[in-house]
Amino acid sequence: MNFLSKYVSLLLLFSFSLAYAGDGIRFIENKGQWKQAFLYKANLGNGALFLEKTAFTYNFYNANNYHFHNFNTNETPEKLKSHAFRISFLEANKNSRIENRNTFPEYYNYFLGRNKSYWKSNIKAYQKVYYNNIYNKIDLTIYSLGSKLKYDLIIKPTGNYKIIQFKYEGQDKLNIDKNGNLHIITSINEIIEQKPYAYQIINGNKVEVSCKFVLKKNTISFKIKEDEYNRKYELVIDPILIFASYSGSNADNFGMTATYGFDGSLFAGGTTFNIGYPTTLGAFDTSFNGSPAQGITDVVITRYDSTGTNLIYSTYIGGTQAETVHSIIASENNELYIYGATSSTDFPVTIGAYDQSFNGGNFLSFPQNGTVFNNGTDIYVAKINITGTNLLGCTYIGGSANDGVNHTVNQSYDTLMNNYGDQYRGEVMIDDDGNCYITSSTKSTNFPTLNAFDNTLNGHQDGVIFEFNSSLTQLLWSSYLGGNNADAGFSIKVDTNHFVYVCGGTNSIDFPTTPGTINTVYQNGKADGYIAKIDSNGSSILAATYIGTSDYDQCYFIDIDRFGSIYTVGQTEGVFPIINAPYANPNSGQFIQRISNDLTTIDYSTVFGNGNINAEFSPSAFLVDKCENVYVSGWGGNILGGSPLTGMPISTNASQPNSGDG
Repeated sequence: MNFLSKYVSLLLLFSFSLAYAGDGIRFIENKGQWKQAFLYKANLGNGALFLEKTAFTYNFYNANNYHFHNFNTNETPEKLKSHAFRISFLEANKNSRIENRNTFPEYYNYFLGRNKSYWKSNIKAYQKVYYNNIYNKIDLTIYSLGSKLKYDLIIKPTGNYKIIQFKYEGQDKLNIDKNGNLHIITSINEIIEQKPYAYQIINGNKVEVSCKFVLKKNTISFKIKEDEYNRKYELVIDPILIFASYSGSNADNFGMTATYGFDGSLFAGGTTFNIGYPTTLGAFDTSFNGSPAQGITDVVITRYDSTGTNLIYSTYIGGTQAETVHSIIASENNELYIYGATSSTDFPVTIGAYDQSFNGGNFLSFPQNGTVFNNGTDIYVAKINITGTNLLGCTYIGGSANDGVNHTVNQSYDTLMNNYGDQYRGEVMIDDDGNCYITSSTKSTNFPTLNAFDNTLNGHQDGVIFEFNSSLTQLLWSSYLGGNNADAGFSIKVDTNHFVYVCGGTNSIDFPTTPGTINTVYQNGKADGYIAKIDSNGSSILAATYIGTSDYDQCYFIDIDRFGSIYTVGQTEGVFPIINAPYANPNSGQFIQRISNDLTTIDYSTVFGNGNINAEFSPSAFLVDKCENVYVSGWGGNILGGSPLTGMPISTNASQPNSGDG
């Protein structure tokens, strides 16, 4: 970065820069959303940088152990380790004027914990932070240049660079290599500060000045070649930081759900490992130091404009334990409804919400997905305003066991938990009055029911269906759905008459089917899919059927067209029927069906995929448009324990004609 010696030129350079539209590391201002007294926080993928008045503090974690993929074994990943170190500016000016520059266009909202004094909105992020007169007649600026982090020291014409001293604390090793680069080695990673590049602008030309680091014990200073240094002009010392173990995202770590806004914008929901300010320096196990530990995540909601290229806002929601987001949907005025699971006793529920108390559960760990629910799980439902700056409503709902997650007794991948991520299925839907419907799963014998067609947990896990009013202050109805074994609720839709349609998976031979529907008897596989139609007040099942073969089957999504026909998409390992289908790829492991509204007749049924029943494709989204066109998306490959997802039929103009799965 060039710094001109004339202050007028500097003012002209920055006066027009009201918003910085570039990519790169963001310095997010601390406006009280974080308790600690640092000024800015920058996420660095597998760590964070905290800017303080006279210090920079780094905190990194071992990202390779955060997300553990091998779910075919019972191996447990090692605990999450962190390492923090600090760079203190010795004898620096504690009253330095600190400014931010180059504002990014998006803003950030934080709803963290139950204490509303930490709920902050419209927090901005910056590309650069400027320390004016950090030493006498010396400024410091730290900024991002793409994914690189840089800092510059600007020594004014009468300043003395020799007073600059940076003390390093908490690292394992500190050394300067033969090329003059500074190596900061921790138990987690290695940071390299490249040999400093120093220059002056003299008569409009950049003149390089020889410069190097000097290390004495754990303190760094700078040595300038005096005969090249003209003290009548400003001197810039300009190192670049390289993170040798840089990994991960500057935003959310795991994307989990998405929906569209009625203005064409895109909402995305995910979870983030939001590493906190370190309580100690050096290497430490975060589970003993009050910082986020293995599997402790917050929810992050991100909104993009209609082009998908510009970030509008990110909103963080969470407590001190883990939470996940499973489904989101926007109303016509772009208020967003959010459903997921939480283990936090201090989740930010709102005054007047239906249930303001965490109901408990049993310790639950999904190391393959990077989530640990130390207190068990409750379902949460939240509603945020169109700008993401205010929680319009937020409530718990659940019983004394685990709610909101789908898992088998031994947490192995089988039957209803067949795919990576199936633990976090379920869906939120709204009607034209803004009332909120959810289907999910529960193991609680005392899940709150109201006007229910079933008030009893029938097996070790049941599906649940319930409706809230639009403000999330009143439960309108709620019911279990299931038989004497395991059942899960995956997807829900509501028609214009407020009839409710749900689908999911079951291995209960006594699932409550109704006479005359397609399959009233369990098909004797590992699991069957099901579809149920429920009365508008939740008091009765109007129709219900099994969907499947004599092998494994599940229904993952459901939709309704404008004529009232029911559509479902799912997985199968059996010989699924092909009926009235203009397209089919026999022996594939995914199916689509269209069924009459009363669930008595199959209009058409087909299978799709690559013709290999073992190549699992996990559905992640499903939609039927006004013209009855069907859209389905998903993902698959070796991570699911099946065959590679190669050889999928594609169109001639496909943007990616080949699979990256080997």
